[in-house]
Amino acid sequence: MNKKQKRSGMKKSSLFLIVIIVILFTVGLAAVVYSYYNVLETRTIPYSFEVRAQKSMGMTKDTNQLAFGGAPPESAIARTIDFENTFGVDVRIKINKYGSNKDWLYVEPQEFYLSPGETKEVLFSLKIPSDAEIGLYKGEFKATFLRK
Repeated sequence: MNKKQKRSGMKKSSLFLIVIIVILFTVGLAAVVYSYYNVLETRTIPYSFEVRAQKSMGMTKDTNQLAFGGAPPESAIARTIDFENTFGVDVRIKINKYGSNKDWLYVEPQEFYLSPGETKEVLFSLKIPSDAEIGLYKGEFKATFLRK
């Protein structure tokens, strides 16, 4: 292979690499722009509850967190929160749960749509298993408001 053929091959490789980098950059940029445009807001809703040896339940109606109160193993507690669309566009709301005990928590509905001004009641329930250890548990729900 002579020098001219080597240079031609290197030019093709460099050009191919540049094209790949430009494509990856464009796809990444499009994903970031779409994500920024699509997500209107994310709200974090902390939750807490206490597993107690005896039955003594309590709840607060705090709108900044879900405080389920306390209950013994094999108990269930439920709470509702109203979600309202104040964005002026149709939205899709997705609710995810985080925490070491997230499998004890249920959300119904977990994903739904709201028109502007519409409100929906969402049920948050907790089912404490029989083998739950006594103690205070915390975590959070994240409600993501997306353009429909």
